Amino acid sequence: MYTQMKKTDVATSQSRKSTTLQQTLGWNAFAGYENTFNQKHDVSARLTYMYSKTTNQGVTQDIINANYALRLNYMYDRRYAVEADMALMGSNRFKPGNKYFFSAAGGLAWILSNEDFLKDNEYVNFLKLKTSAGILGYDRSTEHLLYERAWSQDGSFRFGTTNNGATAYYSTFVRAGNPNLKWEKAAEWNTGVEGLFLNNRLYTEINYFREKHTDIIGSVDASYGDYTGNFTYQDNMGSVLNHGIEGMFTLERPYQRLVLFGRSQFRMVKE
Repeated sequence: MYTQMKKTDVATSQSRKSTTLQQTLGWNAFAGYENTFNQKHDVSARLTYMYSKTTNQGVTQDIINANYALRLNYMYDRRYAVEADMALMGSNRFKPGNKYFFSAAGGLAWILSNEDFLKDNEYVNFLKLKTSAGILGYDRSTEHLLYERAWSQDGSFRFGTTNNGATAYYSTFVRAGNPNLKWEKAAEWNTGVEGLFLNNRLYTEINYFREKHTDIIGSVDASYGDYTGNFTYQDNMGSVLNHGIEGMFTLERPYQRLVLFGRSQFRMVKE
């Protein structure tokens, strides 16, 4: 038995104005390891490779990403945890030489609920202090081929006194290329507390975060003489700093045969 894919049946009372096709090819491979030594030392590692290629109908440029990632974890006595993450991210939005960006992050956690002074507390079921920091790379908002010159065909004209001669086309210069264009990046730091209380009915999480985005890609106006016109190119020129507090509270309470559920979230940001 065979099933025809990508078949769309439109009802007689409906009409279809357009169709958009997107095809994504992707695969990933990973190898992992985990073990416990002396009942107190938990270690784990995971090496991952991911590849994706997206093709959109009517767009000649494919989107290709390839990432290599390594994650390392260590926990001592179910109380103190350390995590390290490293990734080599590749994108075809940049010129060879700048295609790859190395990202790194790390985190620490202290699970207070497993300490002797909280282990048997009837109100606190889980309580963790945590902090993390890292350098991350971004390419999603970057257009392709910004490292090359761009022209656009704006019209045509004919030779001859009666406009019946050969046709010539003229182009307009759009932008200059920037071969030094690179990934946008962000330095991020987060610290907070996470917990479960009242027989696991109340969950809460509060975090302070600080994010500084640099090398943000934008258009630069370069002024030349009037005989050359105004030219633009894209460059890593911007930066933004955000910091603030965010939190979430979730409450679940059984009522007869029902479970009442409520959630509240807040976020305060300063730029």
